[in-house]
Amino acid sequence: MAEPNTTDMPTNFISNNNQNPTAETTSIQPKTIPSKLEVNKSDTSHKKTIKPTPKENPLPKSNNSFNQGKVYYYQTLAKQKSVEITAWQEDGKRKIYFLNPTGDTTYTIEDIRRSYSYTTELVKFHTGGACALAKISMNPGASMYWYETEITFDENNNPLWKREMQFPQESTAQSLNNKWWWNAKNKTWVKQEIIKEQEVPH
Repeated sequence: MAEPNTTDMPTNFISNNNQNPTAETTSIQPKTIPSKLEVNKSDTSHKKTIKPTPKENPLPKSNNSFNQGKVYYYQTLAKQKSVEITAWQEDGKRKIYFLNPTGDTTYTIEDIRRSYSYTTELVKFHTGGACALAKISMNPGASMYWYETEITFDENNNPLWKREMQFPQESTAQSLNNKWWWNAKNKTWVKQEIIKEQEVPH
């Protein structure tokens, strides 16, 4: 019996025992199976909900110095008060204390803020830290007039002069006889009198 001619068989087929010839197998990459450790990022069911810890927000500090106390100091003395203004109280009052370099109170003003107002503004200071000029505004409320008082102080916060003014002014005479000087001994204001010259008979 003659042997089969193997040269006549196509080279792209191979014989597998007595099975039908099959096509030459090609390389097939195995399908990648996700690891158990991998998590689908779009799936949020596995995520643990973490509630943020609440933070205590401090109350904002008031910038309204009108309702707060204030202290001024002498420039040449360490921590020695020159003027102390208390905070407004529930009864609508506050006090302003003027102190000398030894700490003694030389003068006190009481401000009032109700249906009428009586408030003080420290306008000027001496270079050493004492108050030089304080202006007091008085508004009676229902009145058509308002009043201003200016008080001058020396370099030790001792009062010197006081001048009172009414607005609107009704006459020039109001601005001529409106000054007081401070009697340091009696702690009182003394009105400055204008002495009119009298004609001397010839």
